[in-house]
Amino acid sequence: MAAYNGDPNFLTSVSAAQHLTVTATTTSVTVTTSAQPGDPGHRVTFTATLTVAAPGGGTPTGAVTFSSGSTVFCAALVVVSGLANCTESVPVGTSQTITAAYSGDTNNPPASGQLVQQIRHGHWTVARDGGMFAFGDAQFYGSMGGRFLNKPVVGISATNDGTGYWLVASDGGIFAFGDVQFFGSEGGKPLNQPIVGMVATADGGGYWLVASDGGVFAFGDAHFLGSKGLSSSATIVGLAPTPDGQGYWLAAADGSVYAFGDAQFFGSEGGQLLNQPIVGIGTTADGGGYWLVATDGGIFSFGNAIFDGSTGNIILNAPNVSIATI
Repeated sequence: MAAYNGDPNFLTSVSAAQHLTVTATTTSVTVTTSAQPGDPGHRVTFTATLTVAAPGGGTPTGAVTFSSGSTVFCAALVVVSGLANCTESVPVGTSQTITAAYSGDTNNPPASGQLVQQIRHGHWTVARDGGMFAFGDAQFYGSMGGRFLNKPVVGISATNDGTGYWLVASDGGIFAFGDVQFFGSEGGKPLNQPIVGMVATADGGGYWLVASDGGVFAFGDAHFLGSKGLSSSATIVGLAPTPDGQGYWLAAADGSVYAFGDAQFFGSEGGQLLNQPIVGIGTTADGGGYWLVATDGGIFSFGNAIFDGSTGNIILNAPNVSIATI
């Protein structure tokens, strides 16, 4: 009789006829995602499920490392009940191959599995008459085109999952489309200066409106944290909230920046000679910095915002009007 005591990759087997029979234990890794497609910059959870193809391996233990190409974003996660979960921000790109590499354990060999994470891409544009245009994965949910408006539309803000959007007019009127809720407006109320833009909260449960004099109006779960009264020579052009929604920055055309709530002031171009006025503000993902953009495409970075270039020294066919960040 031959008795084989096994090794980390094979089960023990005994042959009475003195022929050794070895049964291999194989492990498979299945990778799934909580969102397919995912939204760029938004967090999703990748799950690696481990299964054993031969009896005797038991429930796999060990660890799993998640990566994409040479980038590791969840290293050596302990396997619990045959599962390992990794929560990570979706990157910007058309798609990304996620690899989950299993380290193996005493009874089960190493293995790996892959998933192609699709990335949602698309955008909306809105005209002054409220006409809406959807591109890519962005869906059309309705518009104000062809309807009577008291004042022209000046801004749009969409939910993070792209299932709805709001339009705002210069008189503070709000128009909701898709699955978003109407939380109130300034329409029909006297305003010192016109509304110039709006920003929705991260969960889509509210929004801020900002007027050219720095007046801020909060609705739903958006918190009012202060406003800035300005002279007409230094008009506000944009508002950007902090990641937790407990603060925001206002940017003025002269490059001044005003911080409220937990938003930190990292500097500004206020008091500096600008070739062209500022028209927008964008923030870093962690709220540790911001960029200002001028109509000539000049970019000014503050805090942990990195300067990646600008069109400030390029002749443009039309002026810049805003900035979006990743």
